[in-house]
Amino acid sequence: MNKGTVILLSVGIAGGAFALGTMTTSGSKSGESSAVTAAAKAPEAGDGVERFRVPLEGTGKGPATAKVNIVAFSDFQCPFCSRVVPTLEKIEKEYPNDVRVFFRHNPLPFHPKAPLAAEAAVAADQQGKFWQMHDKMFANQQNIERADLEKYAGEIGLDMGKFKAALDSGAGKSRVAQDVALAGQIGV
Repeated sequence: MNKGTVILLSVGIAGGAFALGTMTTSGSKSGESSAVTAAAKAPEAGDGVERFRVPLEGTGKGPATAKVNIVAFSDFQCPFCSRVVPTLEKIEKEYPNDVRVFFRHNPLPFHPKAPLAAEAAVAADQQGKFWQMHDKMFANQQNIERADLEKYAGEIGLDMGKFKAALDSGAGKSRVAQDVALAGQIGV
């Protein structure tokens, strides 16, 4: 694989199932814009696989020099989304220098607790503890009401004043909405 080539896997979970798409991009950087043009199709002759340019944005985990970037669109209330977590953890463990995972929010409309959970993850991310909150919410998926989210925030050591203020103000809504819009553009 050439140094400048990045294989991007986009894991999308919707409606009780997940879709997996692959794409080869040249020169992708984590600062790429999430504009509509960033999700343009880039077909490769004769292989029958539909590809999309997915910006490497969101909360990432892994080396910036990774050969493979996985962009997971997920919902904290979705039981099918939680089934992907152990697989991603196994991939990260087996390929620690070669894989980077990006999380993008896609709370589904029929999961009423998912939007606030996504905002809680954004609030945790603002304090540098996204992945700890991610793990807590997926481990306790049946308990993601506001009081539960505050409990988890305290357990992972977040500044509770900042966390509660972020949830009260809806500070994470725009970030979540951007991810949902991108998910819709690329058919997640």
